[in-house]
Amino acid sequence: PIIGGDLGLSQWRHKIARINAGVSGAQAVIAMVGDSITSSDYSGPSAMRAWTSAMFGNGGAGYCSASAAAFVVVPSNITRTRSGTWTDVAFSGSAPYGIGLDGTYASTTDTGATLTINPTGDVDTYKIYWYRQSGGGSFAWNIGGGPTSVSTAGAESVQVTTITGAADANLAITIPSAGSGVTILGVECLTTDIGVRVNKLGCAGISTLGVMQMAKTTYIESFTAMAPDLVILNLGVNDRSYDAAPSDYKNRLQQIIDRFRLAVPRVSILIIGPGDNGQTGKVYTSEEYRLAAWQTAVSNGCAYSDLGHLFGPYATPDGSTLLSAGIYEDTVHPSSEGGQMISDLYRQVLV
Repeated sequence: PIIGGDLGLSQWRHKIARINAGVSGAQAVIAMVGDSITSSDYSGPSAMRAWTSAMFGNGGAGYCSASAAAFVVVPSNITRTRSGTWTDVAFSGSAPYGIGLDGTYASTTDTGATLTINPTGDVDTYKIYWYRQSGGGSFAWNIGGGPTSVSTAGAESVQVTTITGAADANLAITIPSAGSGVTILGVECLTTDIGVRVNKLGCAGISTLGVMQMAKTTYIESFTAMAPDLVILNLGVNDRSYDAAPSDYKNRLQQIIDRFRLAVPRVSILIIGPGDNGQTGKVYTSEEYRLAAWQTAVSNGCAYSDLGHLFGPYATPDGSTLLSAGIYEDTVHPSSEGGQMISDLYRQVLV
C-alpha cells in the first residue's frame, strides 16, 4: 500500500514544483537512510539517481563516506582514493557506534595522509563533514589552487566546510598536522544547477537500535547541515534479524523521526517497511514489522510503502524463491534487478 500522499510529502512536492517551474537554482535533496539494502549502491540508490536526474536535472553526485570499513560502498558516480594510515569506523553493534549521517567515518593521526574525491559529471561545490574535537589537528583542502587549512580543534561537534567554485575539479584533502587526530565523516558533491541530489546514507548491519546508539547531537547537527527535503527511511530487516520486538522497533522509528524533524522541521519522510526474506528461526514475522512501520507512518503524517507488497513472499508454494527468481542476490539482499524494482517503487510514490 501507498499512504500519506501529499500530506507526508509536502516539502518534496514544493521543491519539485519549483524545479518544474524552472526557478533558478531550484533543487530537492533526498537522504536515503537505511541498512545494507541502501548501502549497496546498486540496490536502489544508483537507479534512483538515474531517474531523478533524467526527470528533474542533476543536483550533484551526492554524499560519499570517508570510511573504507568493510561493507561501506562508495557510490558508483564517485571515485574515492586515500593514502596514509586511516582508522575506519562503521556500525558494528558495539562502541564506537559512529557519528554523523550514517555512522561511518575515518580518523587519522598520520601527518601527510590524503583523501581525494572525484565525482562523475558536474561539480561546483563540495561540503566536507568533519568532527571537531579537543586537541584535533588540521586538514587542508585543495581544488586546484593553493591549499586552505582548517583546524579541527575545539568543543566536540560536527562541522561542515563548504567549498565553492570547484569548476569540476577534484577535491584533495591532506593532513598537515594531526594533533590528537583528524576525523572526516564524508564529502557531499553538489552543483548549483536545477535538479535533484540523492545522498546515500546506508550502513550495513544497522537497525533502528543502531541508529539510536549514534550520538543524538551529532546526528541532528549532520542532518541540519545537509538539510534534506525528503528522507527515505528503510529499516527493519536487521531488527528482525536481531529478534527485536516490533514494539521496540516502532518506538525507535518514532525517535528517529523526531530526530529528523528536530534537524529539518519541514522535511518530508517516506517510511519503507521491510520485505520478506529467507531467514529462518526468527521470533517475529516481517509482517509484524511492516505493521509497526505503517502505524508509525500514519501517526506521524509520513508517506509509507513497503517491500513486502513489492516483492511478495520470499517463497511460493511451487518452490520458487525471490533468490531463484533473481530478485534477491542471496536470502536477504535484493539484487540489481530487485534494486531497480525498489527504485521504481520510489518513483511511483514520489512522482
